[in-house]
Amino acid sequence: MDVFTPQLLAVLMFLLVMLIAYALRVRKSSIDARFEHLKSSEGLVKYLAALGRETSKILPERLTTTSSKGESRISEKLRRAGNPWGVTATEFMVIKVGAVIFGLIFGVFAYIAAKPYAPSMFAPLIIPLAALLLYMLPDSIMTQKAEERMRAFRKELPEANDLLVISTSVSNSMEASLQTITPLLKEGVVKDEFTMVCKDLSAGRGLTAALTNLAERAPSSDIEAFVNVVIQAQNTGSDMTEALKRRSKTSRQEYAALIDSKIASLEGKITIYTTPTIIIALMILTLSPVLGTLISSLGSGM
Repeated sequence: MDVFTPQLLAVLMFLLVMLIAYALRVRKSSIDARFEHLKSSEGLVKYLAALGRETSKILPERLTTTSSKGESRISEKLRRAGNPWGVTATEFMVIKVGAVIFGLIFGVFAYIAAKPYAPSMFAPLIIPLAALLLYMLPDSIMTQKAEERMRAFRKELPEANDLLVISTSVSNSMEASLQTITPLLKEGVVKDEFTMVCKDLSAGRGLTAALTNLAERAPSSDIEAFVNVVIQAQNTGSDMTEALKRRSKTSRQEYAALIDSKIASLEGKITIYTTPTIIIALMILTLSPVLGTLISSLGSGM
């Protein structure tokens, strides 16, 4: 029995046409104005936000909101990823709602296209599967961004440490050293975060408060270790230059260990990717003579 009867497909197509008409009617400038705080250079995020916002108005509130614990978990995920879209936890949920609606629309098209070819029992699964994949996509993007950000911190922080060592060794304070070396850093996450620290210092915040804000914005083990070393040296009055030297050496060792672990895992990954290819090639070489003989015998028999 086909789950998607012609009547149901007609209703879905009508809703699809209405959604397309709405998308064509709404000017991009109006969407940009309502979501101009989003940092993404790609317009798709803004359209998903607009679609999710409109859909949230007609859905039950419990489907578009989350608990305080869930909101904290989303906020933590956004912080670890550097919040590339510049959204709040609630806005992130709205984007996921928009992604589900977009997934349903895509799923309907995919179902209509695949129905003549796919088994009847599996074809109806295309629509919910597309919606599920699109729902998970924003989380997957944030996880990937967080991993990239973590690797960037590990790669760039030792250089910043070295520059701070040089600056503090000539009797500059930590605050002055941060202001001095930040413009010299290469473009990247460390320079961006150190720039925010410098802005906090210029606004009158103390070094401890500015670095604490840094650890909260960029929760990674490397940044936390750097902040702890600097604050401990500041509070105890110990030699800041020596403390930074030790931290720089440790950071480089940790980054080298990370590279070694990646290299060590390459062998296993190469084996995983090449083994199926080798098996298929061996099967072709083994079966080719047999298939050739079989085809020849069939041809002579006819």
